[in-house]
Amino acid sequence: MKRYLLVGAAIGLSLAALSCQAPTPPPSESIGADTSVAGPTAPDKVKRGGILRGTWSGTLAHLDLHQVGTLGTWNAGNLMYNGLIEWDAFDKTQQRIVPGLAKSWEASPDGSRFTFRLQDGVKFHDGASLTGDDVVFTLKRIADPPRGTSSARKDQFQMVDKIESPDPQTVVVTTKFPSANLVNLLADGWHVIVPKHVVERDANALKQGGIGTGPYTFKELVPNQKFVAARNPAYFRQGHPYLEGIELYRFGEETTAIAALVTNQLDMVNPAGQGISGQGARDVKARNAAMVVESNPRLAIDIWRYNVTRPPLDDLRVRQAMNLAINREEYVKFLQDSEGPVGTVVFPGSVWDLPKAEQEKLIGYEPNYDQRLQRAKQLLAEAGLAGGFTVTLMATTTNFEDNAQALEAMLGRINIKIKRDPLQQEEARQREAESLFDVYAGGYGIATIDPVGVVGDHFVCGSGRNTSKFCDPELDRLYQEQLKVLDQKERAKVVHEMIKRAINGASMNIINWNNEYHARWPYVRDFVVTPSRYTLASKLEYVWLDK
Repeated sequence: MKRYLLVGAAIGLSLAALSCQAPTPPPSESIGADTSVAGPTAPDKVKRGGILRGTWSGTLAHLDLHQVGTLGTWNAGNLMYNGLIEWDAFDKTQQRIVPGLAKSWEASPDGSRFTFRLQDGVKFHDGASLTGDDVVFTLKRIADPPRGTSSARKDQFQMVDKIESPDPQTVVVTTKFPSANLVNLLADGWHVIVPKHVVERDANALKQGGIGTGPYTFKELVPNQKFVAARNPAYFRQGHPYLEGIELYRFGEETTAIAALVTNQLDMVNPAGQGISGQGARDVKARNAAMVVESNPRLAIDIWRYNVTRPPLDDLRVRQAMNLAINREEYVKFLQDSEGPVGTVVFPGSVWDLPKAEQEKLIGYEPNYDQRLQRAKQLLAEAGLAGGFTVTLMATTTNFEDNAQALEAMLGRINIKIKRDPLQQEEARQREAESLFDVYAGGYGIATIDPVGVVGDHFVCGSGRNTSKFCDPELDRLYQEQLKVLDQKERAKVVHEMIKRAINGASMNIINWNNEYHARWPYVRDFVVTPSRYTLASKLEYVWLDK
């Protein structure tokens, strides 16, 4: 019997191959156009061929998805690969997982052994056949990378004990303890399967060109300017992709990209990555009312974070005082195009979210702002800093002025001054990765609604994206505990305590979760924006051009 896998569902159930047909999701918020999606168009109704021309967001260090976490790499690289399993391209609630390179999978009754049966006849782009050895090699490369190879997400797989392939079409993952979220993590679009025979010869072979199983093959890369991919004629999902190819262009300024879009030099903006600003969306609609412009909730956050190794930010009282001084609703008004709900370290409104009454007890979330300012001044006095101090703010030039004005206004109320340090995106990201900052203002895309999406990456001691260098053993204990709880309601109780430790530890301040705008010509069909960027939707294998 076929079943859907829901986020947080009891994984003791046997999980067979899942249906690739999604039910009708709720309509998105639209600016003057009906953009609700009913699911993939019947194949006999699709017009095949054509080149989709889009923009390419972010900078590109290289194309190896395992070793980096930047949008520039994702926009291009994900088109060439598949995961073992994948988040459904047409499920806007992001609750359903569908087959990728695995056609079926099941969990043992105790949730500690996961067996995956591979699709038949899958070929890599160089003609080599996919086997279980490739999957074992890949998952080990992510969870326990060899010397000289980095892994941006290895900390998410701490529960993995063994990865084995008893035969060419089967892979078995055994965990150290019952795992509530291994399947969800494997569906994350970054965890793509790579060819063992290629990477064993050259650990860096995938950095300059992709050799995967995905719907598109590598054709051309002009670093930070242009990426071109061509249809994979041997793709294992027969009949897909519909497009003949994809061309992605990088524009330095959003206004230039919008001009190219409305004059039909482009078909859409950022098909696989982040959207455009709210102002940009309004400009598109004003210049051409026929354009489809929509806003969708995204698994993405605006943040500012502290380097907790640098005095006086190594003092918890100082960080908590700064968080108390931040009025999130006011901050969002400074960030003119940052639209979305205020939340904590889990997706607002999800099954993991704190009840509002509990959230309002967190430091910096209390409803009485005047009382928060008084408490902030008291904490600074206790830390010997009643007269205030100066801290350096690092951010990208894209949104620097907005962030600087917001922080200067609010931190100034407790006598803290800001020294400005605006940087280009690539340099800012590099310095953040090396923890070369006092306060960093920026944003992140989040892969999954599961609590590991933010906490595992940004708060756990020593995790790859915990550039604050924050470490709280009690939070780590709660993090490990919730991974083992299979019952959703019981796991949520542990998650709620973990949220409180993360927020009150004041290492990363989440300003808000994002809504994101996308724009395209009406002839671009079956394009869907899912909450996470890292889903099957971003592979564009269902997209077609009705012209």
